[in-house]
Amino acid sequence: MAVIIMPSTTPIKELSGAFYGLSGYGVFANGDGSPIITLSPTDKVVVTEGDPVLLRSDGIDYDTILWTYFDGADWVDIGGTNGFKDYQLPVTTGLMGIQMRAEYTNAVGTTVSGVAEITAQVEPREYYNLGGNTDLGRIDIPNLPFSTGDKITFKFLAKTVVTTEVTRLLGSSSGSSQLHHTDIYTVTRGTMKLDGVDVPTGTTVPIDGLEHTIEFTSSVDGDSIRYIGGNPTHGGSADYPIYDILAETANDWRYYPIADGWDNNPTLVETLIGANATLVNGLESNWNNPVECDDGYVVNGCFDTDPELDWDLPDGATWENGRVHFSGDGYISVDQFINGIAGKDVVFTVDVEMVSGELRIYYDGSQIGGTTITETVTIEFTPAIDAEIGFEVSSAGGEYYIDNVSIKEVATDNYEDDYTITGVTYYADPTATGAGDGLTPENAFATLSAIGSQPYLAGDALLIKAGEVWDDTLDANMVGADGNHCLIGAYGVKTLAMPLISNPIVHSGMVWTDRSSDLGANTWSTSTDHKVSRLWENDVELSRAYDEDYTQDFGTTYRFHTNLDTDELYLYSTTDPTPNAYFEDADYYAFELGNHSYVDVHDIETRYGETRMKDTHHINVYNCILGRKSAQGLIIEGDSEAENTSNIYFNNTVVEALWEGGDLSMAYQGHESDTRGCEDGLHMSGFASDIEFDRCTLSGWGHSIINMLCEAPDLMENIYIHHCTINGVANVSYGKGIDIIGQTNNIRIHYNHILNVPVQNQYGCQNVDFQFNIVENQRSCSVRASDNANNGHGLHLSAKDVPYEVRDFVIGNNIFINCEGSAVSMYAQSGNAGDDIRNIVVKNNIMTGCGTAPDWNGAPVETVPTVYQETAEGSSIIENIQYRNNLVGVGGDGASIIYHNVVYSDMAAFEAAVLADGVDTAINNVDGDPTFISDFILDLASAGVGIAEIPDLVEDYAGELIAQGVVGSGYDVGIYNQGTTI
Repeated sequence: MAVIIMPSTTPIKELSGAFYGLSGYGVFANGDGSPIITLSPTDKVVVTEGDPVLLRSDGIDYDTILWTYFDGADWVDIGGTNGFKDYQLPVTTGLMGIQMRAEYTNAVGTTVSGVAEITAQVEPREYYNLGGNTDLGRIDIPNLPFSTGDKITFKFLAKTVVTTEVTRLLGSSSGSSQLHHTDIYTVTRGTMKLDGVDVPTGTTVPIDGLEHTIEFTSSVDGDSIRYIGGNPTHGGSADYPIYDILAETANDWRYYPIADGWDNNPTLVETLIGANATLVNGLESNWNNPVECDDGYVVNGCFDTDPELDWDLPDGATWENGRVHFSGDGYISVDQFINGIAGKDVVFTVDVEMVSGELRIYYDGSQIGGTTITETVTIEFTPAIDAEIGFEVSSAGGEYYIDNVSIKEVATDNYEDDYTITGVTYYADPTATGAGDGLTPENAFATLSAIGSQPYLAGDALLIKAGEVWDDTLDANMVGADGNHCLIGAYGVKTLAMPLISNPIVHSGMVWTDRSSDLGANTWSTSTDHKVSRLWENDVELSRAYDEDYTQDFGTTYRFHTNLDTDELYLYSTTDPTPNAYFEDADYYAFELGNHSYVDVHDIETRYGETRMKDTHHINVYNCILGRKSAQGLIIEGDSEAENTSNIYFNNTVVEALWEGGDLSMAYQGHESDTRGCEDGLHMSGFASDIEFDRCTLSGWGHSIINMLCEAPDLMENIYIHHCTINGVANVSYGKGIDIIGQTNNIRIHYNHILNVPVQNQYGCQNVDFQFNIVENQRSCSVRASDNANNGHGLHLSAKDVPYEVRDFVIGNNIFINCEGSAVSMYAQSGNAGDDIRNIVVKNNIMTGCGTAPDWNGAPVETVPTVYQETAEGSSIIENIQYRNNLVGVGGDGASIIYHNVVYSDMAAFEAAVLADGVDTAINNVDGDPTFISDFILDLASAGVGIAEIPDLVEDYAGELIAQGVVGSGYDVGIYNQGTTI
C-alpha cells in the first residue's frame, strides 16, 4: 500500500499501546481464518476530519493485516496485502472510525500475536526517518516508470556502528532489490554514486554519522521503482534518516520531501501521477514558488504551474493541465508568446505534442533545425545569443501542445514602475487623439502647451510617453509641497528611449542674400531675431566665427556669425545656400523649471535647448540626459537672496554637448559668447545654495564644463559635486573643467574624475574642499600657448584679473597625473589690493607626469613646473600656503617646482627655501614615482605608502573606510588608503 502524506495544523495525538481496550499485544487466536480482532462502529475511534492518521502495526505468524475505516455507512478497506506495516490515512469526509483485523491460514489453535497503534502525526519534521519508531517506515511509489538513464537521488545520515542486517534502499515493482547493503553496498540493475564518486558493489558503507548523498541510475529498460527505504516482504527497511529525495525520469516526474512541514507537501500519489503532476515539475529550489526560477530561467515546465501569473499567452492559446494549448492557424509572433526569450548558452528545450497540422519553431527569426514538426518531439539546442522564440503553424487547423519550455522571463520593466505617485497622474503623448484631459494614456495631453496649462497640485505627476519627440519647450509650472513632491517622468517600457524634449529652430526655405560686394567674397545673409549659437546645415554642424570681429576668422572653417545690431545671420558659402533643405539652430530653452518647487524629474532627455532653473527650489533630477546639441546644457541662477535657487539635487544625469562641428576653441581670449558654438555645460550665477551633483557625467563643453560665476553681492554656498565624471573631448580645444569665480562658501568637490580637459580647472573663490579626485590628462590650449597663467593646469588658483580673494582651500588626497601644465599653480598678479591668495593647504596628493606642455611662455619644456607658485605682484599677497606630505614627481625632463620664480629640482632645497621665506610651509613632501599597480592603486613599495597625514574624509575613492595600511606606518597619499591589504 502507498504511504500518503496529508496536510494538517492540528497537534499530535498519540492513541497507542493497548489497541482500544485490547490488552497487551492483543493475542490473535482461534485459527479459523476469520478476523480475530475487530473494532465495530460502536467501538470506533473518532478522528477529526482533516487529521492525517498514521496507522502502524507489527506482528508475526500471520499473513495479512488489514486496516479499515468507517465512513458512516460502510467499512472501507484501505490496504494490507502481505502485511504492509504502515499506512497514512487520507483525509476522508465523514470519517467516523478505524478498525484492524488480522487474517491467517495457520492450523486451528496456533497462537499468533501482533501490536497496532493509531497515531495522528502532524508536526513538521526535518526528514523522513524511514523505518524508525517515530516516523514513516518507508515511502511507496505507485510504480514510477524507471528505465535506462533515469535516476533517484537522496541524502541520508550515516549510522555510527556497522550494520549487520540487510537494509533495503530501493526496490522495483518486481520486488527485486536494486540497492541494498549490510556493511557493504550491493548494487544491481544500475549504477550508484556516493557523494559524487562511483560506488561499485562491495564498497564499504560509511559509519561516520555524517550526511551523504546517494545517486542511483538505472541501467535497464522497462523497470519501475515501487519503494524508497525498504520492503517488509523482503525485510530490511532503512533505520536511519533519509531525506531530500529526488526522482528524475524521462517523464520529468520529480518529488522532493522538504523540511518545512506537511503544509507544503502534496500527497505522494498526486505528486507523481495525474493532472497534478505539474505541481512538482520545477526545480527543487522553486518548490514554494515554482515560477521564481533559477537565474531568471524557466526550466522543466515550471512556468506552467499557474495560469494567473504574468506569462503572456498568444491569442487563442489556453492553459490545459499545466500545458499551453495552441489551436488555430497562422503565425504566432514572438512578442505575444509567454513574454520570454531563449538565453545565451542556456540549453533551450521544449516538448511539442502535435495534434494536427505542421509547426515551425523560430529562434532569432530563423527556423530551428530547418525542419517542420509533425509529431511529438523534444527540441533541444544551445542559443548563441539571447533571442526571442516564435511558433508558426504552417497548415490549416494546426493544433499542438507545448510543455517544459526553458525560456528566460523578460519582466515588463516600465519607467513608471520606479515612481511613487501620491496624487493624480497625467499623461502626455504627442500622438494621442483622445479627449486630451491627460487622465489616461488614451486621452493624453497632445501638446506641451496643454501640459503647461494644467494646474497641478502637490503629489500630482506628469508622465510623458517614452519613445516620442516633442519640438517645443517643456514648462509644467509645477509647485509641490515638502514631503509631497510633484513628479515629471516617463511612461512605457524601458526598452524605448526616454521622452525627448527637442527644441530646434528649424528654418526651411530660407532666403539668403549675396553680400559679397559689401562684406566679402562668399558671404551670405538672412534675417534673424536671436543670436545663433549652434547652426546645422542639412544636419551638418558648422563652427562659429568670432562675433566681436568676424573678419579675423570668418571663412571656410568658421562659417557663420550673428550681428544683432542688424538682426542678421551671416554664412560663408561658395554657392547659394537658399536651395538647401533646411537650417536649424538651438533655441534658448528646451526644459524650463523656473519658479518650480518640490518637483522630482526622472528619465527626460533634452536637445537643441538648455534646461533652466531660475528662482527654483527643492528640485530632484534623476537619470536624465540634458543639453545635447544646445548652446549651454544647464543653467542655474537666482535673482536675489530672497529668490535664490536652492536645494537642487542631480543624480545619474548626463549633461553633454554632443559637439559635431570642427575644432571648438575659444576665439582669441574672449569670454562666453566668443566660443565657437557651445558654451558652458553647467552655468551657475547669482544666488544659489545647497546644490548637489551625485554620480553625474558632464562632457564636451566649450568655455567651461562647469562654470560658477558669482559676482558681489551674490553668494553661492553649500555646493557639493561628488562621484562625477567631468570630461573634455578631442575636438574641443578650449573648455575648462571646473571654473569657479566669485563669492562662495563651502564648495565641496570630492571623488570626481576630471580628465581630458583643455586649459585647466580654475578657481578664484573661497572656502573650497577639493579632495579625493583624479585630475588626468589636462591639455594646454593653442590660443593660450603664450599665457602660462592658462595652460593645461590640473588646478589653477588665480587672483589675476579677478576682483575676489582666493582663500581657505584644502587640496587633499588627489591624483594629478599627466597634466601638460602644472599639477597645482597659483597666481596673484592683478596688483590690486585684496586680490590675494591665502590659507591654502595642499596635502597627501600625488603629482606625477605633469609639466609636459610643448612650451611655457616661450621657454623650453624643462622649465615647466609640477607645482607653480609665482611671486605676487603689486599689492597682491600670497601667504600661508602649506605643502604637506605630498608625493611630487618630476615634470618633463627637469624642474618639478617653481616657488617665487625660483626653480627647484630637489625637494629638500624647495622645503628649505619655503622655511627660510617664513610665510608658507613645506614639510614631509617626497619626490618620487608613485609606481601604481593599476587604477591608481599604489604598489606596496611605492614612495607614497605610509607618508600621508590623517585624511579629512572617512572614505576613500572606492568607498572603503580609510585605515592605516600597517599599524603605525601612517596613511597613503592619493585616492586610496589600502596599505598592505592590496
